[in-house]
Amino acid sequence: YMWGYFDYMSPVPREEGSFFRQDEAEFPFPCFPPYARGLVRALSMDVVRRVADASRLGHLRMISGDDPCLGLHLRQLVFDEERPVPMLSLDDRDSYRVFAMEPS
Repeated sequence: YMWGYFDYMSPVPREEGSFFRQDEAEFPFPCFPPYARGLVRALSMDVVRRVADASRLGHLRMISGDDPCLGLHLRQLVFDEERPVPMLSLDDRDSYRVFAMEPS
């Protein structure tokens, strides 16, 4: 389970000089997997443990930008061939009431 303000169709920046630029050879997809923008409100402990285990084993792909990177990690866990996460619920309640990057 993950609760946050999600970006579901964020285009991958390819422009030279962009801080979050992703080389097409390293990340060939046009959009990032869903990820929480800014603050993750809640992440269940089973998911935290799976991310930590995969990280310790060196199984997680790294990309620029911590928010999209977490989305990529979760996608990797869901589609893992050996031990997939059976279900991951993305909860975006209140997501459209306020922009995630606005100070509150």
